[in-house]
Amino acid sequence: MEAQQAKRLRVPKGSVRIVRGHKSKDKRVGIDGISLKMTLDRLCKYSK
Repeated sequence: MEAQQAKRLRVPKGSVRIVRGHKSKDKRVGIDGISLKMTLDRLCKYSK
């Protein structure tokens, strides 16, 4: 299941908005207008 989520996050950077910096507390990722709640640990894994 995690593999599927990783594939889902691999899309053109233009359509993905990852909240970072002082807004990292929000823990929200916007993909094509859909906001998903994910743990920051997962985000770090997939972004590398």
